[in-house]
Amino acid sequence: MANEQLNTLVLPDENGNFGKHGGKIGHPELAKALAEIETGFRNIIKDADFISEMKRLQATYVGRPSPIYHARTLSQRGAQIYLKREDLNHTGAHKINHCIGEVLLAKKLGKKKVIAETGAGQHGVALATAAALLGLECEIHMGVVDRAGTADISGLQAFHFADEIGVFTNVAEAGFDFGQCFGQFGVADFTAV
Repeated sequence: MANEQLNTLVLPDENGNFGKHGGKIGHPELAKALAEIETGFRNIIKDADFISEMKRLQATYVGRPSPIYHARTLSQRGAQIYLKREDLNHTGAHKINHCIGEVLLAKKLGKKKVIAETGAGQHGVALATAAALLGLECEIHMGVVDRAGTADISGLQAFHFADEIGVFTNVAEAGFDFGQCFGQFGVADFTAV
């Protein structure tokens, strides 16, 4: 396990961009917290013990690697179709893959809480599950429209709400988790391990 690394093809550059795609965005206070977490991430992701612990949790708790299923009936029309059974992961979706890594990172950085937004709820469930497993507090934000079942909240809306209720007054103790692509490290990185 000592020589294991992340796939460098999925890593953003030093500015948080994935080639010509995307970049960093965020509230100024959130940007400070994310910069601290990113620095910690870039340091800890080289640690063989961290990678080993994350892989152990993915195998023993999440249920990875996910099995591959040959969809024989769909394949009868020509193309051979295989399904990666992420639905069999603990919490029933792919979201737990990166949440385990991000909560483990937050814990290693001395954070006491993780905070996230969620649309349909799966990301919130996965983050809360990972936080409970690793002994961290968890705070999930979900918009009114999302709770009604249409799931169209954006992370920016959720964090604007978080700013309104004073979440950023204690960013030193919290790690922030995004369940969607915002051009930051984390989601692709932890899923690629």
